[in-house]
Amino acid sequence: MKKRFLLAILIILSYLFIPSVFAQDTIPIAVYLISIDNYDIATGTYNADFWVEFQCKNCSINDFELINGRIIDMNKIFLPETNSTYYRVNAAFTDTVELHSFPLDSQTVTIVIEHSKLTSDKIVLVPDLSKSGIDSFVYIPGWRIDGWQAFSRDHFYGLYGQSHSTYTFEVSLTRHRDAAVLILLPIFFVVCIILFTLLLSVQRLDLRVGIVSSALLAAIMYHLAVGSHLPPAIGYLLLVDKVMLLTYFILLAIFILNVYLLYLVHNKKMKAAQKWYYRTRYSWIIIAAASYLLLFILFFWNFV
Repeated sequence: MKKRFLLAILIILSYLFIPSVFAQDTIPIAVYLISIDNYDIATGTYNADFWVEFQCKNCSINDFELINGRIIDMNKIFLPETNSTYYRVNAAFTDTVELHSFPLDSQTVTIVIEHSKLTSDKIVLVPDLSKSGIDSFVYIPGWRIDGWQAFSRDHFYGLYGQSHSTYTFEVSLTRHRDAAVLILLPIFFVVCIILFTLLLSVQRLDLRVGIVSSALLAAIMYHLAVGSHLPPAIGYLLLVDKVMLLTYFILLAIFILNVYLLYLVHNKKMKAAQKWYYRTRYSWIIIAAASYLLLFILFFWNFV
């Protein structure tokens, strides 16, 4: 009976003390963002100025690394009464960009911190949300800041068979609608001008063909100009690409129509030319408007 009693005590003591032996060190981290500069979606790069706090006694920022960036400048402040170490950090970052919806896109910028040596079974980084946030003066031209979040996760390195605890501070951005309109508006202006040329009589077909040809070349040049501000070889169609492809189709169809009408006039088939003129002068306006409307409806329903 005594042996069983002693065995039960040993089991209870083992459950009490073994977890403390193998317990992980938990380090709360807080990030307070002060500014984001030079955000470039063509390269996914930006500079961030922020305060970071490690709530531990012997922590040094040299023990940690920015997974998606590098430190440019840094100042340190230690408060012994709270065992908190603050760093004012200016760093350059690189993030992936998601451009399927460009120019109606949303992006995220992140600050990712990880211990450079200790694995997740020895140290765990946890977000301190009470001391984290974004300064009210943070402003990114052309973008609206929708909010922020901080979280931690395990980052598994398959090559080494190790997991590291990773802290991530994430800021959500949405492109201002005014900026998106400024990108799309020239395209619609070009299409509107071409559609209004359909009202010109068959006696002005030479002028109609010349205007459509110029508009088609202008659309191609504008498409290339917009693409020059984006990453090369993205590998998928953007919303602006789909709008431009539809624009090319409309302009090319109107160009073919004008050439056909010109052919009929030159071959003295005025009745057929007038017939096609009356059929198409208003119908193409409706077709073009309906096509763009359908494209954006499908886009917002995530079908294109």
